[in-house]
Amino acid sequence: MGVNAITTKTGSNGETKDAIQINICDVTDTCCSTTLDRRGRTDFKKGAVNVFDRPEEMGDCHDVYLDKDELTVTLSKSGTDGWFVDWVDVTLPYKVNFHCVFGIWLDDERTDSRPSGLKSDPVQCQRS
Repeated sequence: MGVNAITTKTGSNGETKDAIQINICDVTDTCCSTTLDRRGRTDFKKGAVNVFDRPEEMGDCHDVYLDKDELTVTLSKSGTDGWFVDWVDVTLPYKVNFHCVFGIWLDDERTDSRPSGLKSDPVQCQRS
């Protein structure tokens, strides 16, 4: 009864080969996390939509019960290969979907025109 799928959309200007860590929390402060990295596949290419829906990809999110009223998502990554994330969708049982808009760089480099960090602020997701 946990998370059924996590879908990411990479921006047209920032792909990465690094694994992405996602932390999902509900309104009751129940949280889960997993690493988004499908072995044998290059994820997070420019403009790509990647779907992670296998139980082994869900980490502890596979078995956690999350409240269906409100979710927040935090992303982080290690490594030096920056990533621009447009959005993340989280699908719960019974096709309950949350859309989380990021529009940020996750990177270890910071410039005036491209603020970045290796961890995002929590993003409030909208149930759709």
